[in-house]
Amino acid sequence: MIWNARVTDRAAGQPGAPPAAWLDWLAREISRSALARAFIVLVFPLGLVIGFITPPGQVDDEPTHMCRAAALWHGALIGKREISVTPDGRTVVNAGVTVDPSMVDANFGPVTKRDLPTFAAKMNLRWTHKPIFIPVNPIAIYFPVFYVPAALGIGIAHLAGIRPFEAVYAGRLVSYLCYFGLGLLALLLARRAQTMIFVALSVPMALALGASCNPDGLLIATTALGVALFSRGAWKSAAFCMAMVSLVKPPYALLALPLLLPLPPLRSWLSARHVLLRRFGLVVLTVLPGVLWFAYAMVAVSAPTAWPAYHPGPLWPGNPATIFYTTNPGDQLQAIHAHPREFLDMIWAYFSLRPYQLYLIRTMIGVLGWLMIILPPAIYHLWLLAAAGAVIADITEAGGAPPSWPDSVLLLAGILVTICLIWLSQYLNWTLVGLAQIQGPSGRYLLPLVPVLGLALPRLRIPGARSIQRAARCLPVLAVLGTLILLPRWLAIKFYLGG
Repeated sequence: MIWNARVTDRAAGQPGAPPAAWLDWLAREISRSALARAFIVLVFPLGLVIGFITPPGQVDDEPTHMCRAAALWHGALIGKREISVTPDGRTVVNAGVTVDPSMVDANFGPVTKRDLPTFAAKMNLRWTHKPIFIPVNPIAIYFPVFYVPAALGIGIAHLAGIRPFEAVYAGRLVSYLCYFGLGLLALLLARRAQTMIFVALSVPMALALGASCNPDGLLIATTALGVALFSRGAWKSAAFCMAMVSLVKPPYALLALPLLLPLPPLRSWLSARHVLLRRFGLVVLTVLPGVLWFAYAMVAVSAPTAWPAYHPGPLWPGNPATIFYTTNPGDQLQAIHAHPREFLDMIWAYFSLRPYQLYLIRTMIGVLGWLMIILPPAIYHLWLLAAAGAVIADITEAGGAPPSWPDSVLLLAGILVTICLIWLSQYLNWTLVGLAQIQGPSGRYLLPLVPVLGLALPRLRIPGARSIQRAARCLPVLAVLGTLILLPRWLAIKFYLGG
Protein backbone atom coordinates (compact mmCIF):
# COMPACT_ATOMS: atom_id res chain seq x y z
CA MET A 1 0.00 0.00 0.00
CA ILE A 2 0.96 3.67 0.15
CA TRP A 3 2.97 3.36 3.33
CA ASN A 4 6.02 1.31 2.44
CA ALA A 5 9.74 1.76 2.25
CA ARG A 6 9.62 2.95 -1.34
CA VAL A 7 7.27 5.77 -0.45
CA THR A 8 8.63 7.03 2.83
CA ASP A 9 11.96 6.94 4.57
CA ARG A 10 13.11 3.99 6.63
CA ALA A 11 12.01 5.46 9.95
CA ALA A 12 8.36 5.77 8.98
CA GLY A 13 8.12 3.17 6.26
CA GLN A 14 8.12 0.01 8.34
CA PRO A 15 4.82 -1.81 8.88
CA GLY A 16 3.44 -1.05 12.30
CA ALA A 17 5.51 2.10 12.75
CA PRO A 18 4.22 4.17 15.70
CA PRO A 19 2.16 7.31 15.02
CA ALA A 20 5.06 9.45 16.27
CA ALA A 21 7.22 8.15 13.42
CA TRP A 22 4.60 9.18 10.88
CA LEU A 23 4.25 12.60 12.48
CA ASP A 24 8.03 13.05 12.43
CA TRP A 25 8.10 12.08 8.75
CA LEU A 26 5.23 14.45 7.97
CA ALA A 27 6.87 17.38 9.75
CA ARG A 28 10.21 16.68 8.09
CA GLU A 29 8.72 16.47 4.59
CA ILE A 30 6.66 19.64 5.07
CA SER A 31 9.78 21.49 6.20
CA ARG A 32 11.52 20.39 2.99
CA SER A 33 8.73 21.39 0.59
CA ALA A 34 7.90 25.05 0.03
CA LEU A 35 4.90 24.07 -2.09
CA ALA A 36 3.51 21.88 0.70
CA ARG A 37 3.81 24.78 3.13
CA ALA A 38 2.08 27.09 0.64
CA PHE A 39 -0.64 24.48 0.24
CA ILE A 40 -1.25 24.50 3.99
CA VAL A 41 -0.96 28.25 4.61
CA LEU A 42 -2.62 29.67 1.46
CA VAL A 43 -4.55 26.98 -0.44
CA PHE A 44 -6.31 25.43 2.56
CA PRO A 45 -7.97 28.68 3.73
CA LEU A 46 -8.81 29.64 0.14
CA GLY A 47 -10.74 26.41 -0.33
CA LEU A 48 -12.56 26.88 2.98
CA VAL A 49 -13.60 30.40 1.98
CA ILE A 50 -14.87 29.23 -1.42
CA GLY A 51 -16.80 26.36 0.14
CA PHE A 52 -18.56 28.47 2.76
CA ILE A 53 -19.31 31.51 0.57
CA THR A 54 -20.85 29.44 -2.22
CA PRO A 55 -24.57 28.73 -1.54
CA PRO A 56 -25.66 25.07 -1.47
CA GLY A 57 -26.16 23.70 -4.96
CA GLN A 58 -24.13 26.44 -6.66
CA VAL A 59 -21.28 24.20 -7.82
CA ASP A 60 -21.55 22.39 -11.16
CA ASP A 61 -24.16 19.60 -10.86
CA GLU A 62 -24.02 19.77 -7.05
CA PRO A 63 -27.79 19.39 -6.43
CA THR A 64 -27.82 15.89 -7.91
CA HIS A 65 -24.55 15.03 -6.18
CA MET A 66 -26.04 16.12 -2.86
CA CYS A 67 -28.85 13.66 -3.43
CA ARG A 68 -26.42 10.85 -4.27
CA ALA A 69 -24.43 11.56 -1.10
CA ALA A 70 -27.55 11.66 1.08
CA ALA A 71 -28.82 8.41 -0.47
CA LEU A 72 -25.45 6.73 0.15
CA TRP A 73 -25.79 7.47 3.87
CA HIS A 74 -28.96 5.37 3.76
CA GLY A 75 -27.25 2.52 1.94
CA ALA A 76 -27.94 3.28 -1.73
CA LEU A 77 -24.64 2.39 -3.40
CA ILE A 78 -26.06 3.12 -6.85
CA GLY A 79 -29.21 4.66 -8.27
CA LYS A 80 -32.29 2.81 -9.44
CA ARG A 81 -34.80 3.07 -12.27
CA GLU A 82 -38.33 4.30 -11.82
CA ILE A 83 -41.09 4.80 -14.36
CA SER A 84 -43.16 7.97 -14.34
CA VAL A 85 -45.82 9.47 -16.58
CA THR A 86 -45.42 12.97 -17.99
CA PRO A 87 -48.35 15.46 -18.16
CA ASP A 88 -48.78 14.67 -21.87
CA GLY A 89 -49.20 10.97 -21.11
CA ARG A 90 -45.77 9.70 -22.12
CA THR A 91 -44.02 7.05 -20.06
CA VAL A 92 -40.53 8.09 -18.95
CA VAL A 93 -37.84 5.96 -17.33
CA ASN A 94 -35.56 7.86 -14.96
CA ALA A 95 -32.49 6.83 -13.00
CA GLY A 96 -32.40 8.34 -9.54
CA VAL A 97 -32.29 7.88 -5.78
CA THR A 98 -34.77 8.02 -2.93
CA VAL A 99 -33.91 10.83 -0.49
CA ASP A 100 -35.49 13.37 1.81
CA PRO A 101 -36.85 16.17 -0.46
CA SER A 102 -35.16 18.74 1.77
CA MET A 103 -31.92 17.85 -0.06
CA VAL A 104 -33.49 19.32 -3.19
CA ASP A 105 -35.15 22.24 -1.41
CA ALA A 106 -31.86 23.29 0.22
CA ASN A 107 -30.45 24.36 -3.16
CA PHE A 108 -30.39 28.07 -3.77
CA GLY A 109 -28.97 30.27 -6.51
CA PRO A 110 -27.24 33.64 -6.31
CA VAL A 111 -29.09 35.80 -3.78
CA THR A 112 -30.44 39.26 -4.57
CA LYS A 113 -32.14 41.60 -2.09
CA ARG A 114 -35.60 40.48 -3.13
CA ASP A 115 -34.55 36.85 -2.58
CA LEU A 116 -33.54 37.35 1.04
CA PRO A 117 -36.86 36.14 2.56
CA THR A 118 -36.73 33.00 0.43
CA PHE A 119 -33.08 32.50 1.33
CA ALA A 120 -33.94 32.76 5.03
CA ALA A 121 -36.71 30.21 4.56
CA LYS A 122 -34.23 27.83 2.89
CA MET A 123 -31.90 28.16 5.86
CA ASN A 124 -34.75 27.17 8.21
CA LEU A 125 -35.86 24.09 6.26
CA ARG A 126 -36.45 20.97 8.32
CA TRP A 127 -36.04 17.31 7.43
CA THR A 128 -39.38 15.91 6.21
CA HIS A 129 -38.51 12.26 6.93
CA LYS A 130 -40.66 11.38 3.91
CA PRO A 131 -38.18 10.32 1.20
CA ILE A 132 -39.16 10.63 -2.44
CA PHE A 133 -37.61 9.53 -5.73
CA ILE A 134 -35.34 12.18 -7.28
CA PRO A 135 -34.04 11.69 -10.87
CA VAL A 136 -30.28 12.22 -11.08
CA ASN A 137 -29.56 11.15 -14.67
CA PRO A 138 -26.85 10.23 -15.60
CA ILE A 139 -24.82 10.37 -12.38
CA ALA A 140 -26.96 7.62 -10.87
CA ILE A 141 -24.43 5.10 -12.20
CA TYR A 142 -21.29 6.63 -10.62
CA PHE A 143 -19.29 4.36 -8.33
CA PRO A 144 -19.93 5.82 -4.86
CA VAL A 145 -16.42 5.95 -3.35
CA PHE A 146 -15.97 9.73 -3.76
CA TYR A 147 -19.41 10.38 -2.25
CA VAL A 148 -18.42 8.80 1.08
CA PRO A 149 -17.03 11.99 2.74
CA ALA A 150 -20.06 14.11 1.79
CA ALA A 151 -22.38 11.30 2.87
CA LEU A 152 -20.67 11.15 6.28
CA GLY A 153 -20.95 14.90 6.73
CA ILE A 154 -24.61 15.08 5.72
CA GLY A 155 -25.57 11.93 7.61
CA ILE A 156 -23.85 12.86 10.88
CA ALA A 157 -25.30 16.37 10.70
CA HIS A 158 -28.75 14.84 10.21
CA LEU A 159 -28.29 12.59 13.24
CA ALA A 160 -27.15 15.60 15.27
CA GLY A 161 -30.38 17.45 14.46
CA ILE A 162 -28.72 19.99 12.17
CA ARG A 163 -30.98 21.41 9.47
CA PRO A 164 -30.55 20.38 5.80
CA PHE A 165 -29.07 23.73 4.74
CA GLU A 166 -26.22 23.45 7.26
CA ALA A 167 -25.92 19.70 6.63
CA VAL A 168 -24.83 20.48 3.06
CA TYR A 169 -22.00 22.58 4.47
CA ALA A 170 -21.06 19.71 6.79
CA GLY A 171 -20.84 17.41 3.77
CA ARG A 172 -18.73 19.97 1.95
CA LEU A 173 -16.38 20.36 4.92
CA VAL A 174 -15.71 16.63 5.25
CA SER A 175 -15.18 16.34 1.48
CA TYR A 176 -12.78 19.27 1.52
CA LEU A 177 -10.76 17.88 4.40
CA CYS A 178 -10.33 14.66 2.41
CA TYR A 179 -9.43 16.65 -0.71
CA PHE A 180 -6.85 18.65 1.23
CA GLY A 181 -5.38 15.55 2.87
CA LEU A 182 -5.00 13.70 -0.43
CA GLY A 183 -3.54 16.79 -2.10
CA LEU A 184 -1.03 17.43 0.67
CA LEU A 185 0.07 13.79 0.61
CA ALA A 186 0.53 13.99 -3.16
CA LEU A 187 2.76 17.05 -2.82
CA LEU A 188 4.85 15.43 -0.11
CA LEU A 189 5.34 12.17 -2.02
CA ALA A 190 5.93 13.56 -5.51
CA ARG A 191 9.43 13.23 -6.87
CA ARG A 192 8.35 14.56 -10.25
CA ALA A 193 5.57 16.86 -11.48
CA GLN A 194 5.20 18.45 -8.03
CA THR A 195 4.50 21.95 -9.35
CA MET A 196 1.98 20.72 -11.92
CA ILE A 197 0.25 18.82 -9.11
CA PHE A 198 0.19 22.00 -7.01
CA VAL A 199 -1.41 24.00 -9.85
CA ALA A 200 -4.01 21.30 -10.60
CA LEU A 201 -5.03 21.20 -6.93
CA SER A 202 -4.97 24.96 -6.27
CA VAL A 203 -6.86 26.60 -9.13
CA PRO A 204 -10.21 28.06 -8.01
CA MET A 205 -12.15 25.53 -10.11
CA ALA A 206 -10.50 22.56 -8.39
CA LEU A 207 -10.99 24.09 -4.94
CA ALA A 208 -14.66 24.84 -5.65
CA LEU A 209 -15.15 21.18 -6.61
CA GLY A 210 -13.10 19.92 -3.66
CA ALA A 211 -15.12 22.03 -1.20
CA SER A 212 -18.46 20.74 -2.51
CA CYS A 213 -20.49 17.54 -2.73
CA ASN A 214 -19.32 17.08 -6.34
CA PRO A 215 -17.00 14.01 -6.46
CA ASP A 216 -14.84 15.56 -9.20
CA GLY A 217 -12.74 17.35 -6.58
CA LEU A 218 -11.74 14.07 -4.93
CA LEU A 219 -11.18 12.56 -8.37
CA ILE A 220 -8.63 15.31 -9.15
CA ALA A 221 -6.90 14.84 -5.79
CA THR A 222 -6.80 11.05 -6.15
CA THR A 223 -5.29 11.37 -9.63
CA ALA A 224 -2.64 13.71 -8.23
CA LEU A 225 -1.84 11.20 -5.49
CA GLY A 226 -1.62 8.40 -8.05
CA VAL A 227 0.86 10.43 -10.13
CA ALA A 228 2.95 11.16 -7.03
CA LEU A 229 3.03 7.45 -6.24
CA PHE A 230 4.05 6.67 -9.83
CA SER A 231 6.97 9.03 -9.41
CA ARG A 232 7.99 7.07 -6.29
CA GLY A 233 7.75 3.68 -7.95
CA ALA A 234 4.92 2.60 -5.62
CA TRP A 235 3.12 0.77 -8.42
CA LYS A 236 0.47 -1.08 -6.41
CA SER A 237 -0.59 2.01 -4.48
CA ALA A 238 -0.65 4.08 -7.67
CA ALA A 239 -2.71 1.38 -9.39
CA PHE A 240 -5.22 1.47 -6.51
CA CYS A 241 -5.64 5.25 -6.90
CA MET A 242 -6.15 5.01 -10.65
CA ALA A 243 -8.55 2.09 -10.21
CA MET A 244 -10.74 4.34 -8.04
CA VAL A 245 -10.59 7.07 -10.68
CA SER A 246 -11.57 4.75 -13.54
CA LEU A 247 -14.32 3.18 -11.42
CA VAL A 248 -15.96 6.57 -10.97
CA LYS A 249 -15.33 7.86 -14.50
CA PRO A 250 -14.24 5.23 -17.07
CA PRO A 251 -13.04 7.82 -19.66
CA TYR A 252 -10.05 8.40 -17.35
CA ALA A 253 -8.99 4.74 -17.49
CA LEU A 254 -5.91 5.50 -19.60
CA LEU A 255 -4.45 7.50 -16.73
CA ALA A 256 -3.19 4.07 -15.64
CA LEU A 257 -0.70 4.05 -18.54
CA PRO A 258 2.22 5.24 -16.34
CA LEU A 259 2.15 1.71 -14.88
CA LEU A 260 3.87 0.62 -18.11
CA LEU A 261 6.83 2.94 -17.51
CA PRO A 262 9.72 3.05 -17.94
CA LEU A 263 9.51 1.49 -21.39
CA PRO A 264 12.60 -0.51 -22.36
CA PRO A 265 14.48 0.46 -25.55
CA LEU A 266 12.78 -0.86 -28.67
CA ARG A 267 15.64 -3.27 -29.38
CA SER A 268 15.15 -4.82 -25.93
CA TRP A 269 11.41 -5.38 -26.07
CA LEU A 270 11.73 -9.07 -26.93
CA SER A 271 14.05 -9.80 -24.02
CA ALA A 272 11.92 -7.63 -21.70
CA ARG A 273 8.61 -9.13 -22.78
CA HIS A 274 7.98 -10.74 -19.38
CA VAL A 275 8.35 -7.37 -17.65
CA LEU A 276 6.09 -5.69 -20.20
CA LEU A 277 3.46 -8.41 -19.89
CA ARG A 278 3.49 -8.10 -16.10
CA ARG A 279 3.08 -4.33 -16.30
CA PHE A 280 0.35 -4.65 -18.91
CA GLY A 281 -1.44 -7.13 -16.65
CA LEU A 282 -1.33 -4.58 -13.83
CA VAL A 283 -2.87 -1.97 -16.15
CA VAL A 284 -5.65 -4.40 -17.09
CA LEU A 285 -6.34 -5.22 -13.44
CA THR A 286 -6.44 -1.51 -12.67
CA VAL A 287 -8.96 -0.72 -15.39
CA LEU A 288 -11.08 -3.90 -15.26
CA PRO A 289 -13.16 -3.02 -12.16
CA GLY A 290 -14.24 0.24 -13.80
CA VAL A 291 -15.21 -1.56 -17.00
CA LEU A 292 -17.24 -4.16 -15.11
CA TRP A 293 -18.97 -1.55 -12.94
CA PHE A 294 -19.82 0.57 -15.96
CA ALA A 295 -21.23 -2.43 -17.85
CA TYR A 296 -23.39 -3.41 -14.88
CA ALA A 297 -24.59 0.14 -14.28
CA MET A 298 -25.49 0.71 -17.93
CA VAL A 299 -27.55 -2.48 -18.06
CA ALA A 300 -29.19 -2.29 -14.65
CA VAL A 301 -29.51 1.40 -13.80
CA SER A 302 -28.71 3.85 -16.60
CA ALA A 303 -31.50 5.88 -18.19
CA PRO A 304 -31.38 8.68 -20.80
CA THR A 305 -31.77 12.33 -19.88
CA ALA A 306 -35.22 13.73 -20.65
CA TRP A 307 -35.60 16.75 -22.96
CA PRO A 308 -38.57 18.57 -24.46
CA ALA A 309 -39.58 17.14 -27.83
CA TYR A 310 -37.01 17.91 -30.54
CA HIS A 311 -36.00 16.89 -34.05
CA PRO A 312 -32.52 15.35 -34.51
CA GLY A 313 -29.53 17.35 -35.67
CA PRO A 314 -27.88 17.20 -39.10
CA LEU A 315 -25.64 14.21 -38.27
CA TRP A 316 -28.58 11.89 -37.63
CA PRO A 317 -28.57 9.30 -40.46
CA GLY A 318 -32.24 8.39 -40.03
CA ASN A 319 -35.47 10.20 -40.80
CA PRO A 320 -35.01 13.91 -39.93
CA ALA A 321 -38.70 14.15 -39.05
CA THR A 322 -38.22 11.75 -36.12
CA ILE A 323 -39.13 13.26 -32.76
CA PHE A 324 -36.90 12.56 -29.76
CA TYR A 325 -37.70 13.17 -26.09
CA THR A 326 -34.39 12.15 -24.51
CA THR A 327 -30.72 11.81 -25.21
CA ASN A 328 -29.89 8.41 -26.67
CA PRO A 329 -26.34 6.96 -26.63
CA GLY A 330 -27.24 4.22 -29.13
CA ASP A 331 -28.60 6.68 -31.68
CA GLN A 332 -25.62 8.96 -31.09
CA LEU A 333 -23.30 6.08 -31.95
CA GLN A 334 -25.16 5.73 -35.22
CA ALA A 335 -24.54 9.41 -35.92
CA ILE A 336 -20.83 9.01 -35.17
CA HIS A 337 -20.62 5.91 -37.35
CA ALA A 338 -22.23 7.79 -40.23
CA HIS A 339 -20.04 10.90 -39.76
CA PRO A 340 -16.77 9.92 -38.02
CA ARG A 341 -14.78 12.79 -39.50
CA GLU A 342 -17.35 15.37 -38.45
CA PHE A 343 -17.23 14.00 -34.90
CA LEU A 344 -13.44 14.38 -34.76
CA ASP A 345 -13.80 17.88 -36.18
CA MET A 346 -16.18 18.74 -33.34
CA ILE A 347 -13.56 17.66 -30.81
CA TRP A 348 -10.80 19.56 -32.64
CA ALA A 349 -12.92 22.71 -32.68
CA TYR A 350 -12.66 22.98 -28.89
CA PHE A 351 -8.88 23.25 -29.14
CA SER A 352 -8.48 25.14 -32.42
CA LEU A 353 -11.16 27.86 -32.38
CA ARG A 354 -10.47 30.87 -30.17
CA PRO A 355 -13.91 31.12 -28.48
CA TYR A 356 -13.70 27.46 -27.43
CA GLN A 357 -10.06 27.86 -26.36
CA LEU A 358 -10.96 30.81 -24.16
CA TYR A 359 -13.89 28.86 -22.71
CA LEU A 360 -11.70 25.85 -21.86
CA ILE A 361 -8.99 28.00 -20.27
CA ARG A 362 -11.48 29.92 -18.18
CA THR A 363 -13.36 26.84 -17.03
CA MET A 364 -10.09 25.12 -16.09
CA ILE A 365 -9.07 28.07 -13.93
CA GLY A 366 -12.54 28.84 -12.66
CA VAL A 367 -15.97 29.89 -13.86
CA LEU A 368 -18.02 29.28 -10.75
CA GLY A 369 -21.69 28.97 -9.86
CA TRP A 370 -22.89 26.66 -12.64
CA LEU A 371 -20.48 28.30 -15.13
CA MET A 372 -22.08 31.71 -14.61
CA ILE A 373 -19.62 33.63 -12.42
CA ILE A 374 -16.58 34.75 -14.40
CA LEU A 375 -13.69 35.69 -12.13
CA PRO A 376 -11.76 38.98 -12.20
CA PRO A 377 -9.42 39.11 -15.23
CA ALA A 378 -6.40 39.46 -12.94
CA ILE A 379 -7.03 35.96 -11.55
CA TYR A 380 -6.97 34.39 -15.01
CA HIS A 381 -3.75 36.22 -15.84
CA LEU A 382 -2.15 35.08 -12.59
CA TRP A 383 -3.01 31.45 -13.22
CA LEU A 384 -1.77 31.53 -16.80
CA LEU A 385 1.57 32.73 -15.42
CA ALA A 386 1.35 30.02 -12.76
CA ALA A 387 0.87 27.36 -15.44
CA ALA A 388 3.92 28.62 -17.32
CA GLY A 389 5.88 28.61 -14.06
CA ALA A 390 4.79 25.05 -13.33
CA VAL A 391 6.04 23.83 -16.71
CA ILE A 392 9.39 25.58 -16.26
CA ALA A 393 9.76 24.32 -12.70
CA ASP A 394 9.01 20.71 -13.60
CA ILE A 395 11.34 20.56 -16.60
CA THR A 396 14.19 21.88 -14.45
CA GLU A 397 13.54 19.84 -11.28
CA ALA A 398 16.37 17.64 -10.03
CA GLY A 399 14.51 14.77 -8.35
CA GLY A 400 13.36 11.56 -10.00
CA ALA A 401 14.39 9.96 -13.24
CA PRO A 402 13.37 11.94 -16.35
CA PRO A 403 11.09 10.23 -18.87
CA SER A 404 12.57 8.87 -22.08
CA TRP A 405 11.03 10.11 -25.30
CA PRO A 406 9.00 6.86 -25.77
CA ASP A 407 7.66 7.35 -22.22
CA SER A 408 6.64 10.93 -22.98
CA VAL A 409 5.02 9.94 -26.27
CA LEU A 410 3.02 7.19 -24.55
CA LEU A 411 1.76 9.54 -21.84
CA LEU A 412 0.90 12.31 -24.29
CA ALA A 413 -0.96 9.82 -26.50
CA GLY A 414 -2.86 8.60 -23.44
CA ILE A 415 -3.83 12.19 -22.59
CA LEU A 416 -5.07 12.83 -26.14
CA VAL A 417 -7.12 9.64 -26.23
CA THR A 418 -8.54 10.44 -22.79
CA ILE A 419 -9.68 13.84 -24.06
CA CYS A 420 -11.43 12.13 -26.96
CA LEU A 421 -13.13 9.69 -24.56
CA ILE A 422 -14.30 12.54 -22.31
CA TRP A 423 -15.75 14.44 -25.27
CA LEU A 424 -17.31 11.18 -26.55
CA SER A 425 -19.02 10.60 -23.20
CA GLN A 426 -20.42 14.14 -23.29
CA TYR A 427 -21.74 13.60 -26.80
CA LEU A 428 -23.38 10.29 -25.91
CA ASN A 429 -24.90 11.28 -22.58
CA TRP A 430 -25.63 15.01 -22.75
CA THR A 431 -25.92 16.04 -26.42
CA LEU A 432 -29.15 15.99 -28.39
CA VAL A 433 -29.22 13.25 -31.01
CA GLY A 434 -27.38 14.12 -34.22
CA LEU A 435 -26.35 17.60 -33.13
CA ALA A 436 -23.27 18.97 -34.91
CA GLN A 437 -21.83 20.31 -31.66
CA ILE A 438 -20.80 18.51 -28.48
CA GLN A 439 -22.71 19.81 -25.48
CA GLY A 440 -21.28 19.66 -21.99
CA PRO A 441 -17.44 19.63 -22.24
CA SER A 442 -15.76 21.94 -19.78
CA GLY A 443 -12.19 22.77 -18.88
CA ARG A 444 -12.65 21.26 -15.43
CA TYR A 445 -12.64 17.80 -17.03
CA LEU A 446 -9.04 18.45 -18.09
CA LEU A 447 -7.75 19.14 -14.57
CA PRO A 448 -7.05 15.44 -13.75
CA LEU A 449 -4.81 15.33 -16.83
CA VAL A 450 -2.51 18.11 -15.60
CA PRO A 451 -0.49 15.96 -13.13
CA VAL A 452 -0.05 13.26 -15.79
CA LEU A 453 1.18 15.92 -18.19
CA GLY A 454 3.76 16.81 -15.56
CA LEU A 455 5.07 13.23 -15.71
CA ALA A 456 5.42 13.50 -19.50
CA LEU A 457 7.51 16.68 -19.44
CA PRO A 458 11.18 16.24 -20.47
CA ARG A 459 14.04 17.26 -18.21
CA LEU A 460 16.41 20.08 -19.21
CA ARG A 461 19.97 20.08 -17.91
CA ILE A 462 20.88 23.75 -17.91
CA PRO A 463 23.17 25.94 -15.77
CA GLY A 464 21.40 27.42 -12.77
CA ALA A 465 18.47 24.99 -13.06
CA ARG A 466 17.83 24.98 -9.32
CA SER A 467 17.59 28.79 -9.17
CA ILE A 468 15.31 28.83 -12.21
CA GLN A 469 13.09 26.20 -10.60
CA ARG A 470 12.79 28.15 -7.36
CA ALA A 471 11.88 31.33 -9.21
CA ALA A 472 9.34 29.49 -11.40
CA ARG A 473 7.68 27.92 -8.36
CA CYS A 474 7.03 31.37 -6.95
CA LEU A 475 4.51 32.04 -9.74
CA PRO A 476 1.90 29.45 -8.64
CA VAL A 477 2.30 30.57 -5.03
CA LEU A 478 1.76 34.20 -6.04
CA ALA A 479 -1.32 33.13 -8.03
CA VAL A 480 -2.81 31.51 -4.92
CA LEU A 481 -2.00 34.59 -2.83
CA GLY A 482 -3.58 36.93 -5.39
CA THR A 483 -6.66 34.70 -5.60
CA LEU A 484 -6.97 34.65 -1.81
CA ILE A 485 -6.96 38.46 -1.80
CA LEU A 486 -9.33 39.04 -4.75
CA LEU A 487 -11.76 36.12 -4.83
CA PRO A 488 -13.67 36.12 -1.49
CA ARG A 489 -15.08 39.64 -1.91
CA TRP A 490 -15.86 38.94 -5.58
CA LEU A 491 -17.82 35.77 -4.76
CA ALA A 492 -19.68 37.45 -1.90
CA ILE A 493 -20.84 40.21 -4.26
CA LYS A 494 -21.78 37.81 -7.06
CA PHE A 495 -23.60 35.29 -4.87
CA TYR A 496 -25.31 37.55 -2.33
CA LEU A 497 -25.55 41.11 -3.68
CA GLY A 498 -26.55 40.40 -7.27
CA GLY A 499 -23.34 42.03 -8.55
